[in-house]
Amino acid sequence: MCFSGLAGLFLSLLLCTSFLHAPVQAKDATAIRVSDPDADGDGVPDSIDECPYEFGTAKAKGCPDADDDGVPDSIDKCKNEAGPAGWGGCPDTDVAPEMEEELPATEPAPQPVTPAGNSVAPADTKSDGFILIKGGTFIMGSPVTDMERSEDELQHPVTLNDFYISPFEVTQQEWRDLMGNSPSLSSPGCNECPVTNVSWNDVQVYLWKLNARSLGRNYRLPTEAEWEYAARGGRLSKGYQYAGSNNDSLKSVAWFAFNSNYAGTRAVGKGRPNELGLFDMSGNVYEWCSDWWAPFKSDSPVKNPKGPASGNDRVIRSGSWSNYPATCRVSNRTLFGPKDGSIYLGFRLARS
Repeated sequence: MCFSGLAGLFLSLLLCTSFLHAPVQAKDATAIRVSDPDADGDGVPDSIDECPYEFGTAKAKGCPDADDDGVPDSIDKCKNEAGPAGWGGCPDTDVAPEMEEELPATEPAPQPVTPAGNSVAPADTKSDGFILIKGGTFIMGSPVTDMERSEDELQHPVTLNDFYISPFEVTQQEWRDLMGNSPSLSSPGCNECPVTNVSWNDVQVYLWKLNARSLGRNYRLPTEAEWEYAARGGRLSKGYQYAGSNNDSLKSVAWFAFNSNYAGTRAVGKGRPNELGLFDMSGNVYEWCSDWWAPFKSDSPVKNPKGPASGNDRVIRSGSWSNYPATCRVSNRTLFGPKDGSIYLGFRLARS
């Protein structure tokens, strides 16, 4: 490009100066200054290097990563085998390493007896893979002897009709197939990990689209009572504190703070299911319920309760990959704004 005269010379100098001082942008939209130091010489400037004194890779944010899978060696459970963050840096296997040692030998499914003396039929499924939960009466909430309970877990009897519920949380792939994208910020790209960062309102749009293409099925979120009844094991319940286990074997059924290493969500169905064949009802992600949140009262509805008619927050259950055991109890209740999403929050489907 040429310019003539003094005006041309001035314009040329101005353009060159502007070009030389243009900022350099990193791929993650974090501005990197040309003068940024790089103490370990790995090509990742110290300003964004999470391990500034250890040679690492850009994929692992400047930290050592022997298998180049983007999961830093400090939290990688399989340092020499590449795998997604959702599986702790390990290859996709039927059982993740943290759970494998705690899975018991396969036992025949129990055939418990109801208080009335009638045998309970095994769980039934239909073509969509949902599990039939036979209705019944159970005690919702937690006893006062539970040292980890909160005041809003007042015990009261609840009776439910039969319903169906999915054995798995809705995955990133399932959300993407219907909605065209995945909003998940926890374990992004892990297709079999639960979708996260979806608000209660977002889920209503998903349900509307899903039901529009379904033949006569009305998919929905479970009510809070349905969720707790299913998590407890329904008619097959053994009275566990968590969904499928007590505290001594929580790691075999749940992803939570003690075995997730705070590395994000994990692929659904990798642990042991509860008595009804439902996975991840404790841990991995919190799950939306259909109800508005309100404290339990002594006069709470006892027949197919659906929560109050209005409110400010919706009920979420389960606990997540970042929580301690107390939060993963089947009786634990939490609330969340319906317009908000979170890296700790997903959902599963139910239907009548």
